[in-house]
Amino acid sequence: MSHGLVTDAPITRDELLALRDQPVHVVGAASAEGVAVLRLLLGLKFQHVVVHDQRPRAELRRAFRTTHGAFSRVEQDALWEQLRPVIDAGRFGDDYLATIDTAALVVLPQGWYLEQANRERIVAAVPAGARITSMVDLYFALHRGPVAGITGTNGKSTTVALAEHLLQVADVHHRTAGNERSSRQFLPEIDDVPAGTWALLEVSNRQLLQTSRSPQVAAITALTPDHLDEHGGMPGYEATKARLFVHQGSGDVAIANADDERALAAAQQSPAAQAGQLVRCGLGDHPSPSVLWRDGVLIAEDVPLADGTRRSGPVVIASSADLQLPGAHNLRNAAVAVALALACGADPATLAQGLRTFQGKALRLQRLEEVDGVEVWSDLKSTTPEATVAALEALEGRRVLLICGGQDKGLEYGALAAALVAHDVHALAVPGTATDKLEREVRRAAGTDEAAEALLERAPDVSAALDRALELAASGDVVIVSPAAAGFWSSQLQGGTSLRTLVRRRATVPEGSAR
Repeated sequence: MSHGLVTDAPITRDELLALRDQPVHVVGAASAEGVAVLRLLLGLKFQHVVVHDQRPRAELRRAFRTTHGAFSRVEQDALWEQLRPVIDAGRFGDDYLATIDTAALVVLPQGWYLEQANRERIVAAVPAGARITSMVDLYFALHRGPVAGITGTNGKSTTVALAEHLLQVADVHHRTAGNERSSRQFLPEIDDVPAGTWALLEVSNRQLLQTSRSPQVAAITALTPDHLDEHGGMPGYEATKARLFVHQGSGDVAIANADDERALAAAQQSPAAQAGQLVRCGLGDHPSPSVLWRDGVLIAEDVPLADGTRRSGPVVIASSADLQLPGAHNLRNAAVAVALALACGADPATLAQGLRTFQGKALRLQRLEEVDGVEVWSDLKSTTPEATVAALEALEGRRVLLICGGQDKGLEYGALAAALVAHDVHALAVPGTATDKLEREVRRAAGTDEAAEALLERAPDVSAALDRALELAASGDVVIVSPAAAGFWSSQLQGGTSLRTLVRRRATVPEGSAR
């Protein structure tokens, strides 16, 4: 999707600070990104900051709470009061984007271009000559240490969380931020971070459109169809993901899940890869430098480090029994996280302990509760059919009831339908265009209407789907919420804790009462 505001001239620290007395406009006032940028600018004593949000003023406080779940209610209230003078003078609702044509600098959130009306208004309103920047680009501009970045269609949140844990266990100084809104952005305090500290960033495809910088250590977990409507098809999506690598230097480190041909191809576009600095990870037989699982053992060989040296090998890192996360896809994620931790300076001797003590990422293959002997799992981060298939494969050997559905992103659902058939999974699907597409594919894969109805039935919402799944399940079965589509969170839940609350209510229903 071309919107005309992707810049190839990223702002520098000196250029940013030179604008302290100029009008700076921040779009997305209630978002996690917008608030992080606003706090940064106020801390740097910018004098003329204007905030914008499409929401009416009356809805901002509620939106702010939703996007700042990493903060306690007391912290949220204090932060809101701190920002209130600027927010009170902001441009909201009908006044959205008013006076933006006076801006010397405009800070845009990721995905600002998704609505055509928003796209047209911003492109038309931003004056020629105004600088454009974003939260992720400001991390690159202002951080006084090396940067490691992770992207991928699936697995990036888990891999970032695992890499963060490995660095912590190895006592490698770091701060984590980026796309994951459940994390606290350290951008407002970036000048207080000790020089030399690693910045570990989760970077989405939308954020990659907002920067032309690459981290010293760049990693990709997987590259499967997603957001195709935004990028004009798979080639555009692949090119966007490759942006994490293309601006690296020959002495940097590129890391890829080499079992995924598209992910490997993206990483191979890095100048670092062309200089022999590409680490291949996975379960397959790949040349070194590598971090690979072989007969249940994770082995690192000839891994390049960000300081210009190499970790010669082979070095045994851990066994598969050390990893607490289920599924082959998590073995691959772990290999990528280990490669990144090594590149950032982690001692190999600490990594097995890190793998053993990592319990997983919230919303990604997370066991929530047990209800009458039935385990209920959350996999809310899986918003593509491929991610949901991986979750089903991770639970192979268990009887599974799947809650899924939502809006289509231009993806294919044949593989998910085939997985329902192959694993004899019963799906409860909430309304949406993706559900319509999945239903058609299930009918095709099942062969008969009767067989299709045994595999998939519709539910009006997640609460009804959960009740129906628990009604059908027996002790020892698994109910997993894995959308395989967009919009599930916003249409069905008001944040990740809501699913846990729904499940806990059913776990505590008095005996003899109806659910």
